[in-house]
Amino acid sequence: VTKLADTVNIPTVDNGSPMVQLDPQVFRLEYRKKDTVELIGEKTLVRQELDKKLITSQNRMQRKYPDWQFIITYGYRAPTVQTKYFSERLAVVQKTHPELSDRDQIELAHSMSAHPDSAGHPTGGAIDITIWDKKADRELDMGSEISEFGDIAYTLYPNLTPEQKKNRSTLQQLLMDEGFAPFLGEWWHFSYGDKEWAFYYKKDRAIYDKVEVREL
Repeated sequence: VTKLADTVNIPTVDNGSPMVQLDPQVFRLEYRKKDTVELIGEKTLVRQELDKKLITSQNRMQRKYPDWQFIITYGYRAPTVQTKYFSERLAVVQKTHPELSDRDQIELAHSMSAHPDSAGHPTGGAIDITIWDKKADRELDMGSEISEFGDIAYTLYPNLTPEQKKNRSTLQQLLMDEGFAPFLGEWWHFSYGDKEWAFYYKKDRAIYDKVEVREL
């Protein structure tokens, strides 16, 4: 799993890709966490380039599996919300692991909630995603729910059924074929253009910086 030290110093030169709202007629949108509602309402926002890549990926998927559709449960997160999450995690780590150095405390907190200077969601470049089977009227079995943390969240968690392993692999391949980077600590999290993506693909810089969006 990527560490804060791997990504935080990667430079960012924002390419100006605008934020757009994902179309609920195209994707199954289930904004589950609702932590940015006060700022943007129930919209699921991403960078325009991501929207296009998701459409292309879903079209490719549906040529092989016509009844499948992407479920996107999260896109853009306000930087203030990300900072709040990280600060709360850090406070817990400082209390429970006082023996660690400041640097190690920050790294441990980052493993639970991304540091604001490295996180992908505040850039509009990260999504939480899975697959809906319209014919079966259910999500594909990935072995855990989105945001069900612990070892089972790791993409390559060994104690999965063959079907669960195949489903995770299929999702990962579909998105990586469009240039998304997987975050292997959370099977549902993928990004494009952020620091995680730059590190994964050995880019010299990220192309999306964090942005403040209050309405669209």
